[in-house]
Amino acid sequence: MSWCPKCKNEYREGIQECADCHVLLVETLEKEVENVVEERAEELEQARMNMPFESVPLYEKSDDKAENFKSSAYTLLLVGIIGAVFLLLCALHIIPIAFSGMVYGVMGFLFVVFIIMGILSFGSYTKTAKEAVNENRLLEELKEWCNLHITKPVVEEGLFIEEDTMPEEMRYYKRVDKMKGMITETYRDLEEGFLDMIVEELYTELYGEGRIE
Repeated sequence: MSWCPKCKNEYREGIQECADCHVLLVETLEKEVENVVEERAEELEQARMNMPFESVPLYEKSDDKAENFKSSAYTLLLVGIIGAVFLLLCALHIIPIAFSGMVYGVMGFLFVVFIIMGILSFGSYTKTAKEAVNENRLLEELKEWCNLHITKPVVEEGLFIEEDTMPEEMRYYKRVDKMKGMITETYRDLEEGFLDMIVEELYTELYGEGRIE
């Protein structure tokens, strides 16, 4: 028996073309389905390759920002104070090293700049540390909400019609988009990088794997 790959009508032996669709008949539909699946996968891969690549910077948590500001503040203050004390000792001839007036002026100015930058960095550290407290509170709340409302069956429900024919990479993006949509319905105005971080961690918990490149 022969089959039409388009309308799936069955024809007796000897007929080579579908009377309705005017396409060549095939011996089995299984081969035709396999060919369609392969062609679809190639089309999806080609479309992905043609998409413009956008580099999304990794989200830096406020805790990490605060630690960076703190480290910079201590380093700048330490260098500035030690340098200023060194110049003062040289000017008082306690340390037997002589510099010209211009050198004292330039080096003194640089060390003062270091001290000022250190003070500003310490201020940024204090501000970011307060933000980190709120961020960590929101993070814990979001994780609890996700554990209650975003499970693997919920994510998969109604997402894939022909699950076996879709490449894993496309499944990844569909799952991630659905997770983001579910979260933003409840938690609006989340920073994009923060949302990406949450979803990536959640995806790893649910599926045991990270982003597919």
